[in-house]
Amino acid sequence: MSKALRLSEDYFVLDREAFAKRWLPGRGPEIRRQTTGTSWKTIVEGLGNPVQQKIVTDDREATNVLVLAGPGSGKTRVLVHRIAYLIRVKREDPRGILVLSYNRHAAAEIRHRLRPLVGEAAGHVTVSTCHALAMRLVGASFAGGAAQDFDRVVLQAVSLLNGEGLTRPEAQRDTLIQGYRWILVEEYQDIGPEEYALIAAVAGGSLEDPDLRLSLFAVGDDDQNIYGFAGASVQFIRAVEADYKAKPEFLIENYRSTAAIIQAATEVITEAPDRMTAGHDIRIDAARAKLPAELAAFDPVARAGCRCCMWRRAIRPRPWRRWTNFCVSPGWCPISAGTAPP
Repeated sequence: MSKALRLSEDYFVLDREAFAKRWLPGRGPEIRRQTTGTSWKTIVEGLGNPVQQKIVTDDREATNVLVLAGPGSGKTRVLVHRIAYLIRVKREDPRGILVLSYNRHAAAEIRHRLRPLVGEAAGHVTVSTCHALAMRLVGASFAGGAAQDFDRVVLQAVSLLNGEGLTRPEAQRDTLIQGYRWILVEEYQDIGPEEYALIAAVAGGSLEDPDLRLSLFAVGDDDQNIYGFAGASVQFIRAVEADYKAKPEFLIENYRSTAAIIQAATEVITEAPDRMTAGHDIRIDAARAKLPAELAAFDPVARAGCRCCMWRRAIRPRPWRRWTNFCVSPGWCPISAGTAPP
């Protein structure tokens, strides 16, 4: 009983640090977190990747982040855990978080992954495509609309957000964005000029008052732009660093492919000009890299059996060969075979 009385007395007499040092030694960092130990383990420690953890737990206020994430490196996972960190650790209002994805399937996947981390709060986070957000802002509705119709609606939304023709444009923008403080964008390399203008208008990057700007968290990879035919361009992800003063972070551990495929892909992409990820080559994730040689065959990714046959060294000495002559084969691997394909 005397110990209980002393604890009660110390609670009212000692300051917070002194009380924690006496009664909860070694648990200072855990106490300072505004979340439970279980939540912290699930959202942060569960990532198991120091670089991902650093990105997710960035506590800088009003900052913009560009995550350059190679293929299979966990870009969606990092984005989802960042959202969970904002809600469960930083105690941000989920209604103040806007997430933009490239298509509806990706938006549904983000919602699906977020709910186990934050529970019902996931339902209050706005997860949308750029087109859906634009239609909501202008009050439009399309059923099977043409691509040019969607682009026109996006530009109408940009015009509204910028308050063109108004004496106090910031007032209209503030009404339209409904108190958002954070904007997170997935697959940034796949956006086109209309989407880029919409994101810029929502984020308010050009506004003089810093309190009116949203914090941008952009995830993408300039090596993976595959929607050029639809107007997407890597110039926009390359502009984030300058336009938003965002310092790039790099995710380079691949959790999806075998070492042979990673090596072959690196051989090919290294020749691409003006890469943002130059010098940050993708490698197999640390856990699989530590597998003893005799266990490597049981790599769950390697067992899929897919072998990449696009071998840059096979083309160099034979300029008459074109990339269209190559394919993906289930049974031949140039890296392990060490010989050119027939």
